[in-house]
Amino acid sequence: MKSLFTLVATLCVGLTFAQGIEFKHNASYQEILAQAKAEGKLVFMDCYTSWCGPCKRLSSQTFPTPEAGAYFNQRFVNTKFDMEQGEGPELAAKFGVRAYPTLLWIDPQTETVKHRAMGFMDPAGLIEQAKQADDATPKLLAQFAEKYKNGDRSLPFYNEYLSTLNLSGAKLDTILIAFINKIKIENVKDDKYNTTIYNACNSLISPALPYLMKNKADYKAKFGEQVFSKKIFVIADKAISDAVVKKDNVMFNEALKLLKEEGSKTAQEKIVLAQLDYSLRTQNLVEYDKFATQYVKKLGANNDKVLNDIAWNYYINIADYKQLEKAKKWSYKAVNLKNTCENNTTYAYLNYKLGNLKEADLACDYALIKAKEEGGSDLSARALKDLLKKENVK
Repeated sequence: MKSLFTLVATLCVGLTFAQGIEFKHNASYQEILAQAKAEGKLVFMDCYTSWCGPCKRLSSQTFPTPEAGAYFNQRFVNTKFDMEQGEGPELAAKFGVRAYPTLLWIDPQTETVKHRAMGFMDPAGLIEQAKQADDATPKLLAQFAEKYKNGDRSLPFYNEYLSTLNLSGAKLDTILIAFINKIKIENVKDDKYNTTIYNACNSLISPALPYLMKNKADYKAKFGEQVFSKKIFVIADKAISDAVVKKDNVMFNEALKLLKEEGSKTAQEKIVLAQLDYSLRTQNLVEYDKFATQYVKKLGANNDKVLNDIAWNYYINIADYKQLEKAKKWSYKAVNLKNTCENNTTYAYLNYKLGNLKEADLACDYALIKAKEEGGSDLSARALKDLLKKENVK
């Protein structure tokens, strides 16, 4: 009996120490702050999104490890927020989160970021970042500010100051502009200086962006074309997303200009898709028709999903007969490319809107057959079928 008790106790202890980081999943940001204040700890916040691959790897490979749990559970109040859900967008704006995953160590008393890290890392790397959370960054920034006030304008000073500002999430444009101007005057081609500028450029309005684009050949050689292009795409995508929400034509056109300057085939595709989305969101239907026609002709003529999605947008938003007829042809081609419930349903609705009730009824029948074969939902097709019955279509 004693040996059995010892075995159970040993297993329980083993399980306790084997667990990873304990996150407070169901607590609000304010509740997390209150707990951290009460316990005299920093807040550790994992800022992630549902689509971010490195975020998922952190959650599945690094956070659950015993070494990470042993270090973090004693020292921090740990929390996770999806930056696109719930409180996430507000927290992303508050703490300047623009890339994922971003890991924040927050002082609960002042709500200032004591340290931040980005990207996937193994347990040892994560713990090393956590150790830096208790560093003297605020004091260091105060010392840099004093040196700047007293006239220090050397490149090594600018480099350290800007790097620290960037890691802390503090405003850095004034120092960034001065740093870039200093480099231009002295014509410096130093990897560490140019890497600092690269890392500090995270938005369409960053003063570093013109410098990056002017020296893009050097940056592509240093980081690789794909890495550099991805950085530009992230900046452009964020600006386009903001412009669509705000209906900001100036911001939208500047983002397209950046993509044109990037110049790759991927950038060209992004431009067309952005134009489609923006014109539809702003209900500029003449422009939407123009861009949709171009897109189908150049990129989507043999893609049933593209054809179906655009045809459905015409059904929802457009009343012009000729444009609807064009959308019906695209929808019909989508059905021929892939005979699915969804494609048949779109074709049925377009025919209904055009007054072709018998054709709409027949398409509904096909959609219902395909839904049964696919095991999917037939609600949309069923709703139209019922409506057609009420109109005595035979």
